[in-house]
Amino acid sequence: MADQVPAPHKQPNIKPYALLGTARSGSTPFFRLTSQYIQQHSNQLDAHEFLIYLGQKYKINKDYSIEYWGAGISDPARLPGFGSPQFHKRLNFIRKNYHRYYLKFFASMMTPDVQRWAMDSYQWLLIERRDLFQQLLSRLISKLTNHWYSNEGTNLLQNSLIAPCREDGRCVYIDFFAEEMITYFQIKNYLGDRARTVYYEDFVTQPVEITLEKIGFSQPFDITKFEWTCRQNPMDKSSIFKNIGEIQQCYRATVLQSFCPIK
Repeated sequence: MADQVPAPHKQPNIKPYALLGTARSGSTPFFRLTSQYIQQHSNQLDAHEFLIYLGQKYKINKDYSIEYWGAGISDPARLPGFGSPQFHKRLNFIRKNYHRYYLKFFASMMTPDVQRWAMDSYQWLLIERRDLFQQLLSRLISKLTNHWYSNEGTNLLQNSLIAPCREDGRCVYIDFFAEEMITYFQIKNYLGDRARTVYYEDFVTQPVEITLEKIGFSQPFDITKFEWTCRQNPMDKSSIFKNIGEIQQCYRATVLQSFCPIK
């Protein structure tokens, strides 16, 4: 496969693919599915999560392959070296060799510097949820338990979590989610018809062949190699929180209420 990769100084005639999502939007299984298809039918060398790729867990080899050093980090706040010279060195590497990799971006990582080169460099696939409140609850569970992914998912008792909502009706975690969704929808609006969007609620309820067809991936593909990731929070998420009413109030106080209203 390495022989099919363009030389470093050559740019491909067709833009490579990239995926944009947000945490707990279903991006992990969608990224796995599309990465298998893309690597089978294009000359993109490998697939990596943009956020993890910039961390210190990967070694970039001279042949442009990537060697995994250890467990990845899903929380941007815990990304080692974020904003450091090492971070910017790898960012510059990606910018120079963007056509070699299928990358997954989170909207929270789409800084102006990243947007300037990335927006027009890729064919974009987007994954989002229609129900942003349920996505928020999943994010809160992950944030409060520090449990972002496992093969078993989460199993929590009712009323076992309390989100840190302030007396002024705000919550820093919810405000951060709102800011990320603003960035996501701004990018989606900029991309317009150039982006192909998949909704999580459709993705998990319909055959994967239909999902692939909707984004224009119609070439033969061995779906037997695709394995669904475990759904991390399959339970009734509202019952997990002791202060679900306060969470709803904080949600309504943000722009999220205009994106996806709740009663």
